[in-house]
Amino acid sequence: MMIGNKNVPVSIAANPQIKTLDVYDKNMNEIRQEKIFPEQTQGRKSQQEKGTANSLPSNQDIVQPWTQDKAQQTDRKRGR
Repeated sequence: MMIGNKNVPVSIAANPQIKTLDVYDKNMNEIRQEKIFPEQTQGRKSQQEKGTANSLPSNQDIVQPWTQDKAQQTDRKRGR
């Protein structure tokens, strides 16, 4: 596999529980996706920075869709 400008021998293991492939180097150290695809992670970071700057609401803009009722007092004891 080409990582950066180097040819690196790798081992690949399937992880069917989370539907991924795990990539390991010759010493069985996991190689992260950020190292394999640096251009994709840079694009995601810039999109997240743009998105979070515009999408953060101020405290005044937050509207709760529901309100919680106060706990009701009962005189009866509940038990078995």
